[in-house]
Amino acid sequence: MYELTLILSLMMGGAPSTAEMEVNTQFASLEECNQEGAALAEKLNATDLKVMQVQCERD
Repeated sequence: MYELTLILSLMMGGAPSTAEMEVNTQFASLEECNQEGAALAEKLNATDLKVMQVQCERD
């Protein structure tokens, strides 16, 4: 199983910062995890959040 984590770029109090967001979904394959991560990153990038990195790690 694979776990999806997104690294986000945020503005907090006028200062740039980063945050890590774990997605509470287990993926059966690395390909599925990467596809879902890319789709979620695209949705978040359309808002004020910017995704810096999509990570899929074996759980």
